[in-house]
Amino acid sequence: MNNNCNVKFINLNNGYGHAMLTTEEIFEGEIPRVKETITLSKDVKKKLLEVIPKEKAPEPFRDNEGHVVSNDGIIVRGDIIVAGTIPSPDIEMVIPDMHVRGRVCVLDKESILDSIRNEKEGHPFLIGFIDIIVLDNIKFRVALRMFDNLVFDWVPIVKVPNPIYQLENEQAQREAIEEVTSFRDIFFLSWYGIQIALLNPVLEARFHRETVPYEDKKRTNNKKKAPKRYVKKITLGDISDITFAKEKGSHQIKEPFWWVSGHWRNQKIKNGHKRIFIQGYWKGILREVAEEKNQEPRERVIEFDEE
Repeated sequence: MNNNCNVKFINLNNGYGHAMLTTEEIFEGEIPRVKETITLSKDVKKKLLEVIPKEKAPEPFRDNEGHVVSNDGIIVRGDIIVAGTIPSPDIEMVIPDMHVRGRVCVLDKESILDSIRNEKEGHPFLIGFIDIIVLDNIKFRVALRMFDNLVFDWVPIVKVPNPIYQLENEQAQREAIEEVTSFRDIFFLSWYGIQIALLNPVLEARFHRETVPYEDKKRTNNKKKAPKRYVKKITLGDISDITFAKEKGSHQIKEPFWWVSGHWRNQKIKNGHKRIFIQGYWKGILREVAEEKNQEPRERVIEFDEE
C-alpha cells in the first residue's frame, strides 16, 4: 500500500480499537482468477474453526503500540505461509444467506519479501489481502498482515468504496466497517481451517471437487456478459465421526492410522528456544499397517533458502 495515501481512522466497538480506512489500492499487482469455490454453512464454519491450531492468551494479544493483534485472546500463527505449505490458496468462500463472498489472496514470495524490507522492524508486513464483496457489487479489500514472530495482525486496514469513505454519519460508517471486520474474521479463519484440513490426509479425503460454471457478475467493456468460465466447487463431506481436542494437543481422530504432516516446533535449549522442523510420520493404533504397506503420505516438499 502506498504510504503516502490519504487515510482516516475510525473507532470501532468490536474489540479491535480502530480501523484505518483508505480508498487507494492495498496491492496493485495482478490478481489471478478464482479457481475454486466453497459454500460456508454454519456447520462447515464451526468445524473449520475446530481444525485450526490456536494458542490461548490470558487477554487479547497486543503489539508494541498497544494495538490488538488477535481477537478474543486467540493467537493464530502463519507457519504454513512461511513454510510454503499452503495446499489450495485460491479459494473463494460464499455465505449465501448473507449474500456475501470473500476471497483470501496470499502474495507471492517476492512481494512478501519486498513488504518485509519496506516495514520497520517489529511492524507487521503485508502478506496478502481479503476481498469481501457484499450484494455482488459493494467491494472491500482488507489487508492481511503478519509480524516477524508469525502472529497475524488483526488491526483492520480497509480499502473502502468512496461513498463509505466520505460518509459524514460516523455511526453508519462505523457499523459498515464493523460488519466488514466480522466478515474478514469468518473468511480468514475458514480459509485457514481449510488449509490445515487439506494438510491432513484423513480430513483431506472428506473434501470433494467438481467442475461447475462460475457465476461471474462482471461485464466486458462493451457491457456484454463476460465469457462463461468454470471453477472447482469444493464440498466438505460428512465429518460427524471426527472429533477434536478442546485444548492444545493432537486431534482426536477416530481413524486406524493417519499421516501427520511435517510441522514446526519450539524446542527448549539452554539459552531459550530454537525452531526445529519435525518430519512427517504415521500415527494411530494401526500405524504399522501403513508402514508395512508403504502407504504414500501426502506431504509437500518444503524448500528453504537464505532469505
